[in-house]
Amino acid sequence: KDYNLYFKKDLPLGYKTDNILPVAPNAVRPESYEFINMSKEFDVFYSGRARQDRCQKDREESVDLIKKHIINSLIIDHDDRKTFMTTREYWDNISKSRMCLSPSGRVWDSFRHTETGLAQETLLIAPKPYVETTGPKMVDGVNSLLYETELKDGRYSIKDTNLLIEKINYYLERPKLIKKISKRWTSDVLSGHTISARSEYIIRSMEKSFS
Repeated sequence: KDYNLYFKKDLPLGYKTDNILPVAPNAVRPESYEFINMSKEFDVFYSGRARQDRCQKDREESVDLIKKHIINSLIIDHDDRKTFMTTREYWDNISKSRMCLSPSGRVWDSFRHTETGLAQETLLIAPKPYVETTGPKMVDGVNSLLYETELKDGRYSIKDTNLLIEKINYYLERPKLIKKISKRWTSDVLSGHTISARSEYIIRSMEKSFS
């Protein structure tokens, strides 16, 4: 009630109005990244901290699932920042992978969602948004591979683990489809999820609200 217009990053589904607007997913500045087109060595790449007491459950579940079922994967769990790879290594590992897993952290959003779109032909694996997002939207099978989640005891869990593995294997058997879908997400990120695009979205929303 104290604002004419309110932008919120983690806006729950159903709470978007003419005056309360989402800004997720995280916008990126493409010129700050240096992805190199590299040969694919891994099926799925993930690097992150578990933080089981803080993160949504789908993070731990998806990592464990891929470790168990997708043999040719590069999964790196960190206990603290001292074991983090360099930014160059991180970028290269995304580029060298057919897919990049980007599960929830404390919230749904992650820079990995949009960073993956800056790589060459790497398919994004992420939870279907359970928060409001701006366009272009993530659409399963169109520009990303999304898995359903459900709320259990206050945290989001994967709804169907078997289905997620089936979908990953389905795409791994169809490399041309991976390229097609990943290229769409690259196009969507560059057109709608850059710092410039998000700034324009905020300005347009302000002009519409105050006109």
